[in-house]
Amino acid sequence: MIRMTSIYLVCALVISACGTEVERIPGRECSLALFVHTPPNQDAFAGVHELRVQLFRPDEETVIRRVDPSATEFVLTASPVEGASLLLEGLDAVGTVLASGQSAPFDLLPQAAAEVHLLFARKGEFARLLGTLAAGRFGHSLTALPDGRVLVMGGASEGDIDSPSVFVGPEIYDPRTQSSCAMLGSACPIFSGADLRFGHTATATDQGKVVIFGGYDENGNTENSVLVFEYEADAFRKIQNIDITKVVPRAHHAAAQLLVYDEPSGEMRDSILFAGGEKNGASAPEVLSSVLLFDTRTEIFTRTDLSLSQARSKAIATTFGPESDLVLLSGGENEQGLVGPVELFRGGEFIDWRTEGSGAGTDLHSMRTHHLALSFEGGVLVVGGDDGELSLDAPELFFYGGDLGTGMFSLDVASSPPTHTGRRSPLGVVLESGAVLLAGGETLGAGERNWTDSVEWLVHQAGSQQVDYIEMDELPGARSFMAWCALPGGGILLAGGLTLGVGGPVSSGEVWYYNP
Repeated sequence: MIRMTSIYLVCALVISACGTEVERIPGRECSLALFVHTPPNQDAFAGVHELRVQLFRPDEETVIRRVDPSATEFVLTASPVEGASLLLEGLDAVGTVLASGQSAPFDLLPQAAAEVHLLFARKGEFARLLGTLAAGRFGHSLTALPDGRVLVMGGASEGDIDSPSVFVGPEIYDPRTQSSCAMLGSACPIFSGADLRFGHTATATDQGKVVIFGGYDENGNTENSVLVFEYEADAFRKIQNIDITKVVPRAHHAAAQLLVYDEPSGEMRDSILFAGGEKNGASAPEVLSSVLLFDTRTEIFTRTDLSLSQARSKAIATTFGPESDLVLLSGGENEQGLVGPVELFRGGEFIDWRTEGSGAGTDLHSMRTHHLALSFEGGVLVVGGDDGELSLDAPELFFYGGDLGTGMFSLDVASSPPTHTGRRSPLGVVLESGAVLLAGGETLGAGERNWTDSVEWLVHQAGSQQVDYIEMDELPGARSFMAWCALPGGGILLAGGLTLGVGGPVSSGEVWYYNP
């Protein structure tokens, strides 16, 4: 469903108004065509009594206007600005927000027409979107682009998580128009010979680029090229002159964006940490302990001499917050089995630290892979995963100088629904309320592997070592190893993954949206 509304914005530096009438200054009006897209099987406007339109402008006051849901034209008054965004909220008769959608940034310029698209969906619900990916896939990545679209990179369409086959090329999915570039009959971005990967990472930078590093190719060889996707050109380019003796190719490594202090300039530089992973070995993959640091502005590997205390692959690196210089590395495995110790990175180095507080540990209390490690309450929450035989719940919280102390603290489950179970590779998102949304995943036990469609909120009891699980509405379908990313306005896009088919796991091309 698509609704189109025209907005006329009086873009004058001086506006005079009296009552409800606005004096329009000739030649200074901007027109904006607003396209409102909704999920096909959801009545996003049900019960909406009024629309609240908010125009956000950098370093300027937000413009707010309330309009009738049936309005096809209305006027806002605002000064010209670059990087504006529009939030549309559907309110019921008592002012409760039932549905919402926010645009990507756009420029509001005088004597210019703009076209803005946004996805408008019910709050607190999962919704299946209209379009699918060009091919079902798992082991892929989703990275939100500054213009509201999403880069879908890598993965496989056949096989299983430990034995992928038929690798899939990159595509662009637009959640607003609910379509893939491949479905529109237009060319998707291609980089010959280097666009088919599994076990890679794709990290967005503050410069609006996406850095794609590592992974296996279809022949099982580790990729030695480093790609940068430029969203404005819809194209990949290869970083030149990479010394693979220092920048060792790898797959199933951990990656995290962080700030690193640059002493010569005195600035905090946007960087990416690549840690551990594995590469081709003579008879089996060789697990790595080497660590790399990449400066996103200069596109240079500034450190290639760092090392973990233990080699590991399939670990997770988690930054403590969006403007943090502290990263926690947790979980993973090597040739000897699961890895327990967690490691802290700060200021361009791994740092020594001591535990403090009752129950604080230097290791995970439950060793695991395929888990979640989320920035949470100033620390890192580790939950779920598997130990190779059983899926886990086992929530743990790492604090570095928090109320509980410093170290890894095991959390007790105070209450949970009867259906609660451990799960590996679910969706995990920290909501604005502070609760953690857990959805889907797999349960392992007694030699069996099952997919779940359950959805829960994990709620931490503040100042304690206890959590509660609250049961929510089920997913539209059970699946695991989905990829997801946050969109403008806080919505979550989910795509692909594995589900149970006839005779075993099959890949999915479905795309879902969750509006917190």
